[in-house]
Amino acid sequence: MREFSEAEWRNDPTTVAAAANDALVVLLNDGQARHVLMTIERYRRMQRSDPRPVYRTDNIPPEIAAEILTAIDAFLGDDVEHEADDHRA
Repeated sequence: MREFSEAEWRNDPTTVAAAANDALVVLLNDGQARHVLMTIERYRRMQRSDPRPVYRTDNIPPEIAAEILTAIDAFLGDDVEHEADDHRA
């Protein structure tokens, strides 16, 4: 990973873009990471790399919700009561 300031990006975009061919480039603003520059090929690989499904709380399957509540119970202890016990499988 390479870091460049946003000023370097504005002044010499060719060099910064060329660096992104070899590694991720982080663009800094006031020393803070603000943007990441990468090749489209790397971006597409990243999009495909995690096949896990993602759910919102309003559409999570009941069996997944039950697993999550079980894990929370294990983490917090057995003396925890749930208002939403009717959602358990």
